Amino acid sequence: MNKKILTVASLLVVVAAFAFAELKDGKFSTKEAKADERGYTAEMTITVKGGKIAKIDYNESKGGKNSKWADASYNANMKKVSGTAWADAVKALEADLQKKGASDAVDAVSGATELSARFKALAAETLSKATK
Repeated sequence: MNKKILTVASLLVVVAAFAFAELKDGKFSTKEAKADERGYTAEMTITVKGGKIAKIDYNESKGGKNSKWADASYNANMKKVSGTAWADAVKALEADLQKKGASDAVDAVSGATELSARFKALAAETLSKATK
């Protein structure tokens, strides 16, 4: 029991330290090591200016080609099935990350739970490169 409490407390300290960490200016990029079950690999670039997130570019593509941004049928099908198009969900996630400045504070997009989790994980990894 005490070990669990200590582990949870340690984790909260690490998360809090990261959430309040200063960001260094520059461009920071991360790409997933392997593709998902559909063959898409996610990548993200975050630009930091003045210690704040200035721009976020998130994409999923097959072999660096066939971006979901350009795949109208994928977006239409996702919207039909889940109520949210992939591109709309990404725009909402990017805006939320830019506003809140921390990946763990980003709200999941309804109808895009898997995308939201993937986005947040990649954002955390990318922001860790920008932490002073």
